[in-house]
Amino acid sequence: MGMEVCCTLGMLEKQQAVELKQAGLTAYNHNLDTSREYYPNIITTRTYDERLKTLEFVRDAGINVCSG
Repeated sequence: MGMEVCCTLGMLEKQQAVELKQAGLTAYNHNLDTSREYYPNIITTRTYDERLKTLEFVRDAGINVCSG
């Protein structure tokens, strides 16, 4: 159909990113929400580095990243 698929699913592990690529995902949206310095003030359920790791997994799987 020539369609591109983009989704936002939150945190991912490496294997999940690979499986999403295999399923045809072309882009993944994962916003960082704020700067590294301010991050602990607004988000306590995960670290800034964990968010960056998700982006790394997505890129390594060959999926385009949309992030803000």
